[in-house]
Amino acid sequence: MLAQEFAVINDEITKKLKGLILDGALADSETYIKTQWRDRLSTLPTFTQNLLKRLTEEKQFSDPRYIVNYILIIQLLIDSNSP
Repeated sequence: MLAQEFAVINDEITKKLKGLILDGALADSETYIKTQWRDRLSTLPTFTQNLLKRLTEEKQFSDPRYIVNYILIIQLLIDSNSP
């Protein structure tokens, strides 16, 4: 998962990326995203959930509010998957 994320967020690699093979939980990205919203992101404040949904729908991924929340969510997911 970390290698896949690195490949997507690293500008130098992303520009050269021709494809990405997803395996495991990320193989079905739609199910993975729905599961994350159901199990983890639904614990966020309603305002934050609505903001993230709106920014995602509008594809405002470079919006500072999206970036800050993305970093916090990644930490939430890492913490929840750590023993």
